[in-house]
Amino acid sequence: MKKYIGIALAVLMILGLSGMVLAGTTQTFNFSCTVQKHIEVNPACAVINASLTIPGFGSGSVPVVTEHGGCRDAAYANCPFTVSFVGNNPASDNLPILARLETSTTNRYDRLQTIIQIRYYINLPWGTSGWEGHHMDFLSGPDGTTVNTWTGQTLTFVNYPHDGEIYMDWHFGASLPHLSPDFGPDNTWQQSADAGLYTCNVTATFAVV
Repeated sequence: MKKYIGIALAVLMILGLSGMVLAGTTQTFNFSCTVQKHIEVNPACAVINASLTIPGFGSGSVPVVTEHGGCRDAAYANCPFTVSFVGNNPASDNLPILARLETSTTNRYDRLQTIIQIRYYINLPWGTSGWEGHHMDFLSGPDGTTVNTWTGQTLTFVNYPHDGEIYMDWHFGASLPHLSPDFGPDNTWQQSADAGLYTCNVTATFAVV
């Protein structure tokens, strides 16, 4: 009888210990995934071509003939980002001033007074929580060589775009560098812009923050 009681107690102890081990055993799985930062220009908006035709006469005080446009899905970003601008022209001014080589020489360039504005927005429409917008402005001096002002050459977006899409619009204007004709004292060669095609360019570079 004692033998059976001993066996029964031993079985109960084993079952009891097994229960304790099972109750105190846990298994935890921690999974994670990191989405890499990414920013990309929409191929449909990668090149913007804008062209003006201005009369060969006018006051030349400020750009009076303008063109504008935009691109709703100009780029995509899933993180804060910056946009940095550089510009140049045929005269190698390293500025986006409309210029062309003078027809009578090989070392002088005529320039037009030039205005360029490029604006980027995220989290539109306006008035909704979290929208953010920044803009670049460039204005050349009347003769294109003095008093050139460029603000917002690097734009920093600190918020995340809610749907990833970046909206862009631009404004572009030009005028003669001087009153033409003025029928008074002779203009300098810089003040008298020859007829023809004037060009410049701006490149915007996107980078993740």
